[in-house]
Amino acid sequence: MEKTKLYSTLKERNYDIDNMEQFEVDGIGYIFYRDSQELLLSYLGSEPIDELHIPAYLNVEGKDYPVIGNIELSFMNDQIKKVYLPKTFGEFFLPVANPGCYYVVDNENPCLMAVDGVLYSKDMSILYATPALGKGDFYVPETVSQIGRYAFRGSEEQSRVLIPSSVTHIEYDAFDDFMGEVLYDGKDGNCVIEDNVLYNKEKTVLMRILRPVEGDFSVPEGIEAIAGGAFQKAGIINKLTLPTSLDIENCNFFPSIQGVDEIEIAEGNQSMIKNGNAVYTKDMGELLRADGKLPERFALPEKVQTIAEIAFCGCESLKELTIPNSEIFFSSPSFSGCSNLTDIYCHAEYVPTCDDESNYCVIDGRSRSGCTLHVLKGMKEEYSHDDCWGLFENIVDDIEE
Repeated sequence: MEKTKLYSTLKERNYDIDNMEQFEVDGIGYIFYRDSQELLLSYLGSEPIDELHIPAYLNVEGKDYPVIGNIELSFMNDQIKKVYLPKTFGEFFLPVANPGCYYVVDNENPCLMAVDGVLYSKDMSILYATPALGKGDFYVPETVSQIGRYAFRGSEEQSRVLIPSSVTHIEYDAFDDFMGEVLYDGKDGNCVIEDNVLYNKEKTVLMRILRPVEGDFSVPEGIEAIAGGAFQKAGIINKLTLPTSLDIENCNFFPSIQGVDEIEIAEGNQSMIKNGNAVYTKDMGELLRADGKLPERFALPEKVQTIAEIAFCGCESLKELTIPNSEIFFSSPSFSGCSNLTDIYCHAEYVPTCDDESNYCVIDGRSRSGCTLHVLKGMKEEYSHDDCWGLFENIVDDIEE
């Protein structure tokens, strides 16, 4: 992990990030700080694990040191079924964000506890994480006053979370990647519900749309940020209007939109721009989301450097895509659900870069099978050997320079 990211995560503890060591034991990554003589969990790998026992102590250079916590998102391995947290774990604890994981905590742990797989603070005032919720209701205990980030990730669409009035603080992305229903009874909390939409109390953050949208939806003026996963229950939106106040730097909500026919950006927005049938960052450097009703032929502007995650999701009208001769990074998966995309014309002199999720990065497998990738003459072999582009069954080098 880059030191800049470590610093932003650990700055509150004033760690000297130049005085640390990273290492791995049995596929688990750790960070050891020599000054404080403490260990943090840094990653859990990507392999399936039925039961993971995090050790209370690890031997470093002949001496045992406590494992006191984790860095942010270190629990992102979604193939771990059950995690056992030791008595030393929790002094330094950050969001787990592991969808579906069942937690067990050592009874002597002074910071954390688990009940039926749900992870809480020791006094049960904070709900940190739930295992994957199945069909039916999950009642948040009335001891809980706070719900942490990513607390309900990975649950089924049929599940329902009932939040009592004792909860006075809900982190903005508590429902990220949660497909179920939310009922909130808070009266004096940090959230309000208006017209089936969950906001923070000041109505500067849109946290969650609680019911499917029928027709058009306008994000109210004054909203500065939209939480990740906010639109997962919104369904298909005819027209989505985003306000002047919204700053895209505070958001990653576009991937949660299942489908939207048209997006409108209010005049005066300083972070986004609508150009033709797509929304871009103000400098046109990143294509954030295309209208669902694209024309059959679409050409990426030469200024674009990044295609955002599922930026063309559900653009079933799209048949031909042209990629210019410029350096473009494709996030994963950029063209999910483009079932009628038949031809991609790539004029780039170098194979465009894809992120680590290479097998989904450009287009999902179902759509890819019927799509031909056209590249510059003489470059077919380079594309065929690429981890991402090489997944296309039909690659032809028929574009003249």
